[in-house]
Formats: sequence, C-alpha cells, structure tokens
Amino acid sequence: MVCNGEKTEAYLQCMDFLVTGEPFQLVKCCTCGFVFLNPRPEASDLTRYYLSEDYHSHTSAGFSPIQLIYRLVRKMNIRHKFKIVNRAVWGNTILDIGCGTGDLLAHFKRHRWKTFGVEPNEKARNHANEKNRVEVKYTLDDWNFQPDTLDVITLWHVLEHIPDARALMIRLSHLLHDDGKLFIALPNIASEDARIYKKHWAAYDLPRHLHHFSPSTFRLFVENAGWKISGIIPMKFDAYYISLLSEKHQSGKSDFLRAIKNGLHSNRRGRRNDQNYSSLIYMLQKKTSPKG
Repeated sequence: MVCNGEKTEAYLQCMDFLVTGEPFQLVKCCTCGFVFLNPRPEASDLTRYYLSEDYHSHTSAGFSPIQLIYRLVRKMNIRHKFKIVNRAVWGNTILDIGCGTGDLLAHFKRHRWKTFGVEPNEKARNHANEKNRVEVKYTLDDWNFQPDTLDVITLWHVLEHIPDARALMIRLSHLLHDDGKLFIALPNIASEDARIYKKHWAAYDLPRHLHHFSPSTFRLFVENAGWKISGIIPMKFDAYYISLLSEKHQSGKSDFLRAIKNGLHSNRRGRRNDQNYSSLIYMLQKKTSPKG
C-alpha cells in the first residue's frame, strides 16, 4: 500500500484486548518498513470488533477511571486541536471524518465555523446531532460535496481504521480547495512507549487499526497519494493515556504511577526528536497528482 513492495516479514503478534481476545499478526514491508495487519478481517466482519461500551470515541458516558481520564484528555485535546487548525487556516468550513460524538465540531461551531461531520456509529452520530447540535451523517457520500469547496478536513485517529486509506486520501484531495489543509492524527509506531510495551501497546488496537505508520512511512504514503507534509505537531497527552491502557493490557490493572513514568519517558524521548512522540498530528497540503 505504501511502496508497492511485495515481500513482508513477521513483525509482532498481538491480541484484541478490547472485544474478542483473538490473536492477530502484524507484518512489515521488507522494502519500506511499513507495518500493517495481515491477514485482516473481512470488511463486512469489522463492525463486530467495535461492539464495546469501552470504545470511548463512541460514547460520552461512563465513570470508570480510564473513561474519566479519557474525557479529561479529550477536553484538553479539543482546545489544542482548535488552536492548531484556527492558526493554520484562512477559512471557516471544516469536515471532521470519524467525528464520534461531535464534541470537537461543537467547539468549532461555537467559534463561528461551518461544520460537517461523518460518523458511522449510530449511537455516536445521534449524540452529535441531538446533544451537540452539529450535523453529522453516516458516510461521506451522504454530504454530496462539490469539488474544491472545503477549507479544512480532519481525521483524528481515524485513518488507521480505513481499509482503503489511499483511495480516501485521493478522494479528499478533490474536496479540499488548493489552499486548504488536511489534518491527520496517528499513533506513532516509532515512539518510545511503543518500544516499551511491545505487543501490549494499546495503540496497536487490533484489529480495528489496520495500518501502523512511523513518520517515515507516513511521509512516503502521503507523497504517493499526492500530498505533502507541511507540519508535524506532537500530541503529548497521548503518551500518558496510551501508557495507562497499555499497563492494563500488560498486567490486568491500571498502574497509574507506572503509566505516568512511562509517559514522561516517552515525551522526553520525543523532545529529542519531534517525530518520536506517542501520537502525531500531520498537517498536509495538496501537492501533485498521485502516483499509480
């Protein structure tokens, strides 16, 4: 999918910690180093792996410690994301793909942005429409956008879920006008917390996450799809949240102190190289026609 290499090697075997407990295999391209799930479930079967009340982006409820921390981190990240987008873009139309319960779009709407959302989960979509008062639809096709009309498109921890990610990237290039920006947030497989937790790293999130990018493989991916990276911004809070989830995967309990220690360590390593943070926001602009 990234470099057209044909040879792969086994990378890591992990399990679905959230829903089924099933084992899954990650493989690595011998040419470019891109890591991906192989084999993957059939597209028609993927939905059942999202059927959990613990899948946080689809709910605003729950009072477990992890759910409460998730909502706190989400509130901080909403303000962080708004500042990043608002400073980088001239315009006021935003499409958020995989918008969940619509909290981020509601924040943009309060700041006089014209908002559009896409969310396949019915419960989350209904919450966005009814509680947050933002218009969210089931698929991108339901919006019927004209070409070159949007100022901003965002995918916050969404692209790794998309079966044909390259096709989506090419399609989005037709919707965004020439000066528009595409923001994509992704877990970083080259981060220090990924190295620490290995098969227990929560951001693998198999089989929901199909693609596992490092900054180098993501750069190759977007360039081949007709985009260029104009900025990379760390998501520092993710190191703590991912470490907390990973601790639970590893030991069966939420070891807060150890998670904070490993989150700090990951962020310290990230400061030495901005591309080693746990999660990264990539700011993209259209470049050329995609290869192939």
